[in-house]
Parts: sequence; C-alpha cells; structure tokens
Amino acid sequence: MLVDFNYEPILGNHYDSIQRISLYIGVNAFRNKCKKIALIDADEFIYIPNMKIETFLLNYDKKTIQICSYILTNKNNDDLINNNILNLSIYLANINPDSDILINKKIDTSLIKENEFIISPHGYPNQITVDKSLLVFYHCYINKR
Repeated sequence: MLVDFNYEPILGNHYDSIQRISLYIGVNAFRNKCKKIALIDADEFIYIPNMKIETFLLNYDKKTIQICSYILTNKNNDDLINNNILNLSIYLANINPDSDILINKKIDTSLIKENEFIISPHGYPNQITVDKSLLVFYHCYINKR
C-alpha cells in the first residue's frame, strides 16, 4: 500500500495524523493475509547481510523485531530528487555509528489484535532487538533534513 501525504496536521491534530491512519488501514487490511508486516516509508530499506530473508523470518516467528538503524544522507541541501534517493544517500549521517537508533519495523501479524490502532511504527509490545550483524535498517534523509 502506498499513501502519499504531506506533513501538515489534519484539523490541528499531530503532524503525522495521515501516516497513523495509513498504518491502521494497512495493518488491518493485511493482518490476516500475511505472517509478517514491515512498517517502512518509501525512503527506508531493510538489509539482511548474512542470510536469506526466508531463513531470517523463520528464526523470528511470532516476534516483533526492533531494528538498529543507520541514517544515510546526501551532501547537498538542494539535490534534484527523481527516483534517485539511494544514489544520493551515500553519506552516513553525523551520528556515532556504534550507537543504536532503534526502530520497530517488523511485526508478526499473529500478535496484532483485530482493529488495532498502531500509533507509531517505532514501538510495539514485547519487541526484541536484533543485532546489526543480522539485520540493519537504513533511513535516507535528503535535502534540508
């Protein structure tokens, strides 16, 4: 599911109101159609360096995974964006690469209750953190971040 939205609040609500509603619709539409859901934005990706995705998913059955994150960025503040985010995002953001920015991104759908409203993809009950050697989450912040 792809939902295009800006960062304007709906009638004075929180700035990401549309994202929260999109999460609700997506999670509830797919919770009975797949075993795992990864809540990621278009400027994000997940990298599994040392095993096949099928093997990884089988090793973490019935668990919510919290992933250690890296932020990638571009050098300039005014690069033209045209389906080239990954080409522009070649610099590790100015953060300590050994620190962990933890992002909850993968939920086992058997844990999601019917009509559950997931407020944020950044936390879910009983999540476990996976080491960066097994799974890494990258977020691409581009231009005037």
